[in-house]
Amino acid sequence: MPLIVTTVGGALSATLGVLVGGVVTRRVQERHWLRDKQLHAYEELFAQYSRFMMALRQAHLARTPVQVDWGAWSVYLGGTLGRHPEGTGSPRPDPSPLSS
Repeated sequence: MPLIVTTVGGALSATLGVLVGGVVTRRVQERHWLRDKQLHAYEELFAQYSRFMMALRQAHLARTPVQVDWGAWSVYLGGTLGRHPEGTGSPRPDPSPLSS
């Protein structure tokens, strides 16, 4: 009888260990995935920012007007807030949707 209790107890504790390990591993992997997605969105935002700043600087030095597509800036800014143009961010509902 003690042998059966010991065997069942060992099997249950091993199963519990596997389940807890799976949950912990999944949470860690999800955090890494989210961090990678945020990093990618910020990289794109800063690349867009650099393009805008370069265009503004060149226009300032040449004393010419600059044509900047602020819509692109808004798209990438939205990417860092959760609405990435390529769908890699976590989409959030628009707080004020336009009704047609």
